[in-house]
Amino acid sequence: MGIESNKGVVQRYFEAVNRGHLTDDLLDHLTDDVTWWIQQAAPTAGLYEGKAGVKRLFSADTPIFSAPLAVTIKRMVGEGDTVVAEAEITTKNVDGKVYLNHYSFWMDVRDGKICRVREYLDTLYAQQVLFDPAGIAATAH
Repeated sequence: MGIESNKGVVQRYFEAVNRGHLTDDLLDHLTDDVTWWIQQAAPTAGLYEGKAGVKRLFSADTPIFSAPLAVTIKRMVGEGDTVVAEAEITTKNVDGKVYLNHYSFWMDVRDGKICRVREYLDTLYAQQVLFDPAGIAATAH
């Protein structure tokens, strides 16, 4: 697949996110052996493997949102099988406060599906606005 096709795969994934946080449709955009890595300093930091791992990541034991996620892609760039999506994610925390954070998703595409994700975000802001109100302490990784 070419760069434009890979960008389309990533675009369709985020469209699925905007339709529902964790639906089968969303998981259909990922390979069975997908890996999802989140940078250190977030309570969710670490490596999640396979669709089951991603589902576990997205199905937090303690709710942190009171509204659906809204992802706005600001731009995408691609090279080879990698697409980088700069995005803003908006939602509301458990107290109803607006959460607007900036993300960078590095996504590798294989055979028309996302096979690897590296997620970067302002972890301090996420901790203060999402995790602290939900009672989820920061963890050292």
